[in-house]
Amino acid sequence: DAYIEVNKSVANKKETVHWFYSAAYLSRCINETCVFLDQPFLLSISNAMDFLDQALKLEPTFNNAYLLKGMIAELDSNLKKDAEAYYSIALEQMYGKRYASYPYYIVGRYYEKVKKKREKAVELYTRSLNLNNFEYRAIYKLAMLERKKEKYTSALERFKMICNILSDKQAENYLQ
Repeated sequence: DAYIEVNKSVANKKETVHWFYSAAYLSRCINETCVFLDQPFLLSISNAMDFLDQALKLEPTFNNAYLLKGMIAELDSNLKKDAEAYYSIALEQMYGKRYASYPYYIVGRYYEKVKKKREKAVELYTRSLNLNNFEYRAIYKLAMLERKKEKYTSALERFKMICNILSDKQAENYLQ
């Protein structure tokens, strides 16, 4: 329904950077669900990439568009090789910014799962954690990698950190 509503705004000529980004993001979410369910894509990957190209024409430094291009490219076997370049541009533009914690985690996950470069993934998860020591996703990934290396004590410490972070979030009624 959200995707349909976003597309209705095309008829009203309300296309903005954020409109293009939202359309691409919704497309990614829908197609990511298709991948999870082992079904064909419902929405065109090339349309989603075109939406992001339009956003970048309007605002060339919109670094989240590059990050999303990487995430969308990962979904498509023909574009997967391009994901690294998109991620590289995004991280270059976000370098050192506190809000880049989650993008560093996303790119770390890419290096771990797709490229099979665990050391690079550890570097990116660590950078994510250095920017935001409450980034429990990065802590989890580091803990799991330490567990695989049989570094059980440090893995356990990381799992305790996650429990404390999530406990604090629950106490403050913070869901993300």
